Amino acid sequence: MNSHGPSAAVPSPPRATGADETVTTARLRGDSVGATGIAFFVVAAAAPLTCVIGITPLSFAFGVGTGVPLTYLITGIILTIFAVGYVAMSRHIPSPGAFYAYIAHGLGKPAGAGAAFVSLLAYLVGMMALAAFAGFALSGSLATWFGWHVHWYVCSLLILLLTTVMSVREISLGAKVLGALMLLEVSVLLVLGVAILVQGGASGISADSLNPSAVLNGGLGIGLAFAYASFIGFEQTAIYAEEARDPVRSIPRATYLALGAITLFYVFVSWTLVQAYGTDVVVDAATRAPADFVYIATGTYLGDAWNQLLAALIVTSSFAAVLAFHNATARYFFSLGRERLIHRSFSRTHARSSSPHVASLLVGAVQIVLLGACAVFGADPFLQVFSWGAAASAVGMILLQAVCSLAVVGYFRRTRLETRLWHSMVAPALGFAGLGATLYLIGANFDLLVGTDTGLAGVLVPGVYLLIGLLGGGYAGWLRARHPARYATFAGRAVAIEPSEA
Repeated sequence: MNSHGPSAAVPSPPRATGADETVTTARLRGDSVGATGIAFFVVAAAAPLTCVIGITPLSFAFGVGTGVPLTYLITGIILTIFAVGYVAMSRHIPSPGAFYAYIAHGLGKPAGAGAAFVSLLAYLVGMMALAAFAGFALSGSLATWFGWHVHWYVCSLLILLLTTVMSVREISLGAKVLGALMLLEVSVLLVLGVAILVQGGASGISADSLNPSAVLNGGLGIGLAFAYASFIGFEQTAIYAEEARDPVRSIPRATYLALGAITLFYVFVSWTLVQAYGTDVVVDAATRAPADFVYIATGTYLGDAWNQLLAALIVTSSFAAVLAFHNATARYFFSLGRERLIHRSFSRTHARSSSPHVASLLVGAVQIVLLGACAVFGADPFLQVFSWGAAASAVGMILLQAVCSLAVVGYFRRTRLETRLWHSMVAPALGFAGLGATLYLIGANFDLLVGTDTGLAGVLVPGVYLLIGLLGGGYAGWLRARHPARYATFAGRAVAIEPSEA
């Protein structure tokens, strides 16, 4: 292994001179987590059980009807094509900042700085939504099981404190916890699917919902929007490049493993739910009782005792997602602090675990304040905080992925480090087209996603991200003029990994 191998994947940033302080060279602990552990993080971030119970019924009711399985398949294909260029970039730019680092190298540092702040906002909003839902779910479960009426914010606060403590500890601990919780929730839904098929469903097994005509009923835009919201988190694989074992191999493996598993899981479960109710009944059932849609099927084919297990697992599923988002957001703050785009104190690592503990504490504190404000103003944790937050986070993530696709093309055209046309040009271009179309469809239907009829939400949310991006680009210009050493540090040189090592 030469000096360009994984052990040298993260370069020491240049040191500042003159009025600027010395730039920190703190690093996260390498060789901490493998491809499977990283895959657990990103699948947990996608919160499969939470999405199946909370989002899939809405897609049946308001999206493409029986064509829901195909919307998951289409979304999985688009994201897999996007991932080709994304993981190719991770070989040359192994950064906890992922999106912003790739965009900075491909489209310039001002664009990268704008993407950095858009990323932070999207992750913080997504984590807030999940923490609100987790608190809501835990509060309801405590009332059902023990008769304890605990306010949802108190439950969210407990969950945030626990995830903060775990985020400060070694990353391998989080991977083990997430892996156990995720496997349990996925297993229950797979058992439900198998039970439905073994019992023959409501009226026999049919493949009608997998026919392409099932998504051509005018609801494709809404269906894709709901489907994409169920995939958020898969892109977090590259964030762990610095801590991965053999990142050249583990990051691509984890990315494709996560995408493949999530896609097949959603397609299978949604298809079996069609069989559970029958093609002619499933849409009406989801429309009449979306919150109970999965529970009714579970009680019918597995028994009411399994519903009690689902009620517990919905809490652990949302908790796992909060922990995964906490880890990812903390690493964004860490990376920006190390590169001096924000205060360098956020790049400090724990003496024992080498985790980004200062950034983790900041993320926990910010979430506690944000959710506290929501509670004070009486926001509904599910219908308002979760629905708005999840939809807004999805818009930000799709926007970042679309811009990142352009950055992949720009970077490889300039550097010629990737000679495979599919990886450097064709796949990123197709990914941009697919993501752009998805973003348009979500924007056009955003009011329905968040339950409003003002006609402004589809413009306001992308507008906020655009404003944040422009402010970030302007801040980068200010740094270039006033603090050139800090500007030089931001998104420092990339390290090319020799093709023979890949």
